[in-house]
Amino acid sequence: MAILRSSSRASNTATRSSRRVPPPMYSEAYNASHKGLQDWKRQLASAHKGEKMIYGLLFATDVDRPRMVQLPVFTEPDDVVNASGWVADVKTTHWFPRGNSCTRVDKLPSAERPLRNGYTIVTSQFPHQAPINKCIRERFGRVVRGNVLVLRHRFRSPLLVANLHSCERQFVEILVEQ
Repeated sequence: MAILRSSSRASNTATRSSRRVPPPMYSEAYNASHKGLQDWKRQLASAHKGEKMIYGLLFATDVDRPRMVQLPVFTEPDDVVNASGWVADVKTTHWFPRGNSCTRVDKLPSAERPLRNGYTIVTSQFPHQAPINKCIRERFGRVVRGNVLVLRHRFRSPLLVANLHSCERQFVEILVEQ
């Protein structure tokens, strides 16, 4: 009987605690946290060494601002070392474990003129199962579920990905907001 009482007390004190319980390791919520982003950098250095990499802008669910992240891209073994990969060949399973949905943006909704480089906005395939994206909620006041990743296309080959530059961050935020 004493064991039951002490365990119930422990559970009562645990529910009253103001400390936040961390998400399970390697879950979607963990991967989108500050610690998960640091683990991703270490994982890139070891598991994806020698692979083609591109930069994209990630609006992670559990951080306060968007982050430039490196993403591995599958290329054929006989391709040139600096060959670009297709948009579909970007490995996004770390950020979207349940699958993803891609939306291509070729022009701003309010403009007639097409963009020089197209962009792909990658979101969760099943947003109802994903956590609320705090980064987008705090920046734009919108409720979006799951991570949001923005990839840039090449100019002359719109199906191929290119590095997103840090100078494009503000423009990409306008795309995501609209």
